[in-house]
Amino acid sequence: MRDLFVTHFAALRDTCGRLPAAGVAIVAIDETHDRIAGAVCVEATPTRPNAAIVGRHSRADLYLPDDPTVALRHLAIIVPPLLSSLDATGIRYRVVDLRTGIGFGTERDPVLHSITADGPACVRVAGYALFCLPAGEAADWPDDPDAAWERFPACRYVTARPLPEGLPAVRRPPRGTPAGRRGSPRDTLVVVGRGPFEARRADVLGGGPPVGELVVEHRGGGRERLLVGDTAAAAGILLGRYPRCDVDLLRAFDDESVSRVHLLVVRVGDRMVAIDTASTNGTWPVDADGACGSGDGTPPRVVDLTPSRTLELGRGHVAVAWNTDARAA
Repeated sequence: MRDLFVTHFAALRDTCGRLPAAGVAIVAIDETHDRIAGAVCVEATPTRPNAAIVGRHSRADLYLPDDPTVALRHLAIIVPPLLSSLDATGIRYRVVDLRTGIGFGTERDPVLHSITADGPACVRVAGYALFCLPAGEAADWPDDPDAAWERFPACRYVTARPLPEGLPAVRRPPRGTPAGRRGSPRDTLVVVGRGPFEARRADVLGGGPPVGELVVEHRGGGRERLLVGDTAAAAGILLGRYPRCDVDLLRAFDDESVSRVHLLVVRVGDRMVAIDTASTNGTWPVDADGACGSGDGTPPRVVDLTPSRTLELGRGHVAVAWNTDARAA
């Protein structure tokens, strides 16, 4: 990782410097060809979570087309809402494998399915290294790449008990705190968790107290109900036509306008959200007043799930709703 950082230091620093006041930059380096393959910035805002999709599909936010072992929709990078008491040094983000079978790796673990980090980190996806850099991180890097690497935090790994969403935000020390590669108070805390839950009914019902119910309806007839337990809500539930998505919902998703991996339903902080995983035809929220979409004619990447909102997938033949009344059932 050091050699990649030093070789591509200028591009890493430049991308991090273009971030808004708060957020995370993800810079992909093609290790086979030793070049920058792409970058995406995910902003942290006070009002809502944001996310980016990494994969080999042209609709992915970070498009990595040159390695066939990368899934079309491989990772979701999720940035929770920015708490008012935190600045850029308090950014946390989550990296989630979309149940690809190969996952992603770190310098410590070759195969992981979910991590939550509070500072700079690097993960590997097939032939790519992805540097994840919170806003402002490069501000105190010296001009010399080798010296800058010495200020790049080491990662300290812990296993999530409970899952990452149950952990409090960790405030990193302010700028000016002495940093070093080992034993620094600014080491990045990396919490290793589980990836999207495989939502067979018995598993979800047994995954802690129910937090709500997903109702999936095909306009041509047929409805599926899935009671979502606390554990599954925290890990995430994957919806779509592909066999790697949650098996109880495949019948309702027998519609080709729905992508094979279309939607990740997951709890972020204290809210349930649906993250469109770079689907071909989009996910369209329809509120009780009839309002649809994001207001500019494009489908949003992240949508809050509320009892008054329905999500129309693809061409609208499949609808997903969230029912919190099921908690008391």
